[in-house]
Amino acid sequence: MMLKPRNFPLWLDKLEALKRRLSPDHRRFADITQDHYYNKAGWRGEKELDYQLDYLVAAEDYVILQDLRLKGQLGREFQVDTIIIFRSFIVVVEAKNYRGTLYFDQAHNQLTQTYENVEKGLPDPIAQVKLQTRHLHFWLAEHGYPPIPIHYFIAISNPRTIIKSSPGYTEAIDRVIHAQQVNRRLSELQLTFRNSVLSSAELQRIGNDLIAADQPYDRNILEFYKIDRNEILTGVPCRECKFIPMKRVHGSWACKRCGAASMDAHVQALKEFSLIFGERASNRELRWFLQARSPHVVKRLMEKLDADCQGEGKARRFILRF
Repeated sequence: MMLKPRNFPLWLDKLEALKRRLSPDHRRFADITQDHYYNKAGWRGEKELDYQLDYLVAAEDYVILQDLRLKGQLGREFQVDTIIIFRSFIVVVEAKNYRGTLYFDQAHNQLTQTYENVEKGLPDPIAQVKLQTRHLHFWLAEHGYPPIPIHYFIAISNPRTIIKSSPGYTEAIDRVIHAQQVNRRLSELQLTFRNSVLSSAELQRIGNDLIAADQPYDRNILEFYKIDRNEILTGVPCRECKFIPMKRVHGSWACKRCGAASMDAHVQALKEFSLIFGERASNRELRWFLQARSPHVVKRLMEKLDADCQGEGKARRFILRF
């Protein structure tokens, strides 16, 4: 049973919003474009794994939780792509969307990727997932659950990716698989681990406790890339030609480039504001960002959206929730 499904990554939403609000010649535009590309590829890899797990057939009860961020040993936070909890064992699955040829080097704990004749070193996902399993063992013990075997896989989402490893590297041979193999390997584990450790009630309780302990991380994207707010392009974007800014004319937004008009083009701009600056905004801040002429225009727009408010007078803030 899917207990906690994966949501579209907030960080990817933020990258998309920030990318739209920077000039292409901005000093960080290339970095953000590259980060957006890799994060989107990672999301596609995770969704390929999710597609495979939709067809999971199990001989016993199980729950699936995705995209968890928990506190492990020494209070250090760790993030897990997918946890599948059976009554007799647990499996952690880390999805990777790599292309080309992968070579897992045991001697150096390194992954080398060769794609389009370019070779580069990548962090070793085996070491990453082994650390996650250690943290998870600790978390379960701290919360009073009995010892239970924890297995792991690295699921490569692209079926055309070639997987190689140094001779005798059994962990890479056994644990690095294509996503299309995940269900078969889970079935094999069910034949290996036959003795139930958890009751059905404990299985459900672990899932609920993990969800309650989840600590999503909401990073400030401007601080992360060291970008000043005055470097952000302001204005309402045109849906048709993407030109910024549209002008407010007689109660609607008009694009001077293509002539398009819209009554609600400001909604997309407000979403981008909330992703880049946060969900709390003063009337003055929204006038600046929308390039609106008066506080009355902003007030009417927010009233039509039925936006919540907090505070009074100059301390009054609109709450932007989308």
